[in-house]
Amino acid sequence: MKKISILLVDDHRLLREIWATILSNDHRLHVTHSTGNGSEAVAIAKKEMPDIILMDVAMTPLDGIALTREITAHPTSSQIIGVSMYNIAGMAKRMMLAGAKGYLTKNASWQELITAILEVNAGRSFMGAEIKESVSLDKFAVNRKVSLHQLTSREIEVLIHLKKGLSSKEVAALLHVGYKTVEVHRYHILQKLQLGNTASLVLPMLTACKY
Repeated sequence: MKKISILLVDDHRLLREIWATILSNDHRLHVTHSTGNGSEAVAIAKKEMPDIILMDVAMTPLDGIALTREITAHPTSSQIIGVSMYNIAGMAKRMMLAGAKGYLTKNASWQELITAILEVNAGRSFMGAEIKESVSLDKFAVNRKVSLHQLTSREIEVLIHLKKGLSSKEVAALLHVGYKTVEVHRYHILQKLQLGNTASLVLPMLTACKY
């Protein structure tokens, strides 16, 4: 029986190695490539066309949504499963609209990861248990009815950390980016959501979101 070929795309090497170790223990699966570079991931996907691509959603500088859109814009037999550390329905929806066939959080068990691969490879869509429990995108709105759908995945990451009460300096250290970069993201978030200050983000915005 032909093994399911898999490309791992995540900018954390340790996580890719953990995935590869887990998946190599299943005789039906074969990790053929692994990369933390978005451009390299696109090149491998176009040339090798692996059966499954496990795609980190929060890649930089191009996030997994943009990479998925670029890969699926061309004829391909590869099926993409988005993987994120955040249980956000809106992010899952954007990933699926970009062309992904599955979505998991990084809190998923190894059994669920393998199930997702088998289901998507068989031509079916797959949503992880955590994301199924998440509220719909329509719940993520302020009283002005402005949707979080317009935020980038990186802006949503920053927003979640701000919601937790972290300062821009703390968020920058956590995401391994510059302080000014976080300040720019915060400015864009406030502009897109038509809010006057950061305090407005903390109150109603993500109360329904599970971390």
